[in-house]
Amino acid sequence: MGFDFSSVMKAMIFAAEGAFAQEWPQVKDVVGRVLADQKEDLELIASAYANGLITAGEFKEHLEGERDVFEAGVSMCRANSEGTVRRGADAALGVFAAAVKAGV
Repeated sequence: MGFDFSSVMKAMIFAAEGAFAQEWPQVKDVVGRVLADQKEDLELIASAYANGLITAGEFKEHLEGERDVFEAGVSMCRANSEGTVRRGADAALGVFAAAVKAGV
């Protein structure tokens, strides 16, 4: 893979922080735990895509599934709205998708 996964995870958290804005203090720990739980799956998806084992369409489908997982995990925190959760998921996983595609 053409990127440092640890750096990508940090960038994903930073992107989520921007999306959650004022709610960040209430959701910071939850977002960190959710992304930590997703780390292994995201690494597998990135590796499969980078090695040509899945198509761009399959990559997108996997990202949509991971977005659903992220949203479900963060929704457990009552401090945020559904729209904010979606923006946080889109921001974090957008960083991941861009990093994977740039590294391929």
